[in-house]
Amino acid sequence: MTSEIWISLITFLILIVLYYVGRKSIASVFILSISIFVVGLPIVREAFQSSKHTRTDYDIIFTCLSIISFSLGVLIVALRYKTLGAFSKKHILMCIKDGINHRILRLSYTVIILIWCARAYRAYSYGILFSGSGNENTIANQDYIFVIAISLLELLSLGAYLYLNIFLKELKWLTAVTIFSEIIWALISGGRRNFIFFACVFIYSQYIVNKKQKIRIIISGVLSVILLFNIITPLFLNARVDILNRIEYEGSFEATANGISESVSDLWSGRTAALDVVSENFTERGDAGMFVGSIATSIASGNKHTTGEALLTSFIWSVPSALIPKPDLMVEQFIQKSLGIPLVDDSISWVAVGYADFGFAGCFIYGILYAIFIIYILFLSARMKNQFIFFVGSAEACFLAYSVESDPVVIFTAIRDMLILSTLLYCYKIISVAFFRKSNK
Repeated sequence: MTSEIWISLITFLILIVLYYVGRKSIASVFILSISIFVVGLPIVREAFQSSKHTRTDYDIIFTCLSIISFSLGVLIVALRYKTLGAFSKKHILMCIKDGINHRILRLSYTVIILIWCARAYRAYSYGILFSGSGNENTIANQDYIFVIAISLLELLSLGAYLYLNIFLKELKWLTAVTIFSEIIWALISGGRRNFIFFACVFIYSQYIVNKKQKIRIIISGVLSVILLFNIITPLFLNARVDILNRIEYEGSFEATANGISESVSDLWSGRTAALDVVSENFTERGDAGMFVGSIATSIASGNKHTTGEALLTSFIWSVPSALIPKPDLMVEQFIQKSLGIPLVDDSISWVAVGYADFGFAGCFIYGILYAIFIIYILFLSARMKNQFIFFVGSAEACFLAYSVESDPVVIFTAIRDMLILSTLLYCYKIISVAFFRKSNK
């Protein structure tokens, strides 16, 4: 085995130990996710024995040390607030015991209907339908009010998805169709990583509810993995390329329909070898670890750290442009330009931002901040004392902790949306109390 495999395996074992120590906290989900991610891709590349990426031992060691440093920061917060994560699970189990709340059920279906209407409107008005279909111009042309509205609905839909998963057995076919549509949308809009998260939520929810059927659930999980690699992944990869080629001269809906139809036909007829498509994608794609290595090499060659500017850039992107003008570059491009790294499609992450700003110390400090933000989202949802919002906060906290490769702007946006929800709910309570008092006079 190559040195990358050995270093990755050692890092994997260290991270698994860290995860076990802080396993009761939602924030520790990040440690588990990145431990699998760090060791997973090198092993896949080794198995397929081909990759266009060459990495020095220096890059690999610095990447792994950065990830361990970040994970230690996460662990400190995870240990301090582990009871909040346990409370989240306990609350969900109590909801299962109490049975279906029809008010929350109606709200869940309403949210799902509204979010699909918003998705259809965005696709029709701006041509943004699936992952990679939006460019800088189409994204910038969206009305900010609409951006906030669809962001809030996407946040609420996570809670609705979790709630419907838990009561799938009682609600049956209508809920099953809703859950399936959300899983497919996760693949279309966010790629395989989002698809895996939504699938894991489904499997874990069924595991909690149906503990007597563990074998059946485990078999379903194994079959889902086989389905992902043999059918869904090659279908998604081929369809995305075909759609992007067509969208220049066809409408977004027409291009999507034709692209998916062509990909299904190719896969069904055998013109596309599923394993070849998957292997090519895995061996040629970069990952968050490689970007950290590039940053480390650049700084070692004499370039200076960005001293907080990278994180600040991410934060500004979550603030309305009417208050603070948007930067010319996203944080990924900002880091590349500042450190003299080629402007290519790299995978941004909190670890990369931390190392770019302050090195290993930045990774550790940003690990603490990252975990605090996730715990704060859970705290906000619990503070609202609303059962549905608590499902929203729990699902969002897990999703953020799971998202290894994500721009810090994702967390800043989630906090912004939770604060907006908190304000709206508070205003609703004030108006409701005032109206109740007036009607009783």
